[in-house]
Amino acid sequence: MASATAVTRGPAGGPPPAAEFGFTTMADEIASWAGRAGPPRETFNTGDGRLKELGVGPGSITVFGAPPGKGKTALVMQLLVDALRNHPDLRAVVWSERPRRELTQRQVARLSGVPHDALRKHEGRGDPGDRLAGAHATLGRVGDRVDFAARAEHDLPRLAKGVRGRGARVMVVDYLQILSPGGAAALDQRGRVEAVLDGLRDLADEGVAVVAVAALAKAAWARPTLASFRDSAEIGQAADDAYLIEYRDGEPTATLHRVKHRDSAGGRIVLDFNGPTARFTDTGRGVRP
Repeated sequence: MASATAVTRGPAGGPPPAAEFGFTTMADEIASWAGRAGPPRETFNTGDGRLKELGVGPGSITVFGAPPGKGKTALVMQLLVDALRNHPDLRAVVWSERPRRELTQRQVARLSGVPHDALRKHEGRGDPGDRLAGAHATLGRVGDRVDFAARAEHDLPRLAKGVRGRGARVMVVDYLQILSPGGAAALDQRGRVEAVLDGLRDLADEGVAVVAVAALAKAAWARPTLASFRDSAEIGQAADDAYLIEYRDGEPTATLHRVKHRDSAGGRIVLDFNGPTARFTDTGRGVRP
């Protein structure tokens, strides 16, 4: 029986070249990189121990999640400040629902060891030693490379314009589900998150490292998986790396679970978390599955 679809024949009797239809063959793809390893994906040094190898770098979208009040913003800001300390050419734009004074004070607390509550109540006056002076000096060396976007500015296209205009190589989004994709189209929540992630992917494709905090699905907190995120299908499609912070009752540590990693397997990093100073420290007990 003759085929119902007419096949165009090329000069040698076979089909025309794939490129004629905008296609690329697997053979072309293999030929494009076979025999040359190429440079590894660039990542930023975001801390000490295994915290320095979380995959945050140009062209990537990295998502962090945890139950409310469990340190996800604190961890993201710690990673950002340490990346800025380790890479003097980096500039970042931070958009957060948290007040910029709180974000800054928590980093002063982390670097000085002075509890955040003491800073919040007394603005750090009366410190008996030079701990605050050292923290202020450290943050002073990176502070002019961190731009806080206004909390009221929820429109991603306007934020992206600022990221490009300021030459930022890192954008922090805190948190993903309340950012607006812009435009006049009426979208449901899943459509909004998908559109926001599409916009963030555009920035990543331009060489920006996107670091986002995301809300979790309440029913999924007990078992850390990619499905623990709210809008997990959209996040799973867009993110290069995704992490969840898990705490267990009676244990002084937190576990950072890598629930998605585009280039290799996942793993776990056991962290000490000092709540009063909002400081995470790698215990050295990281476990790979």
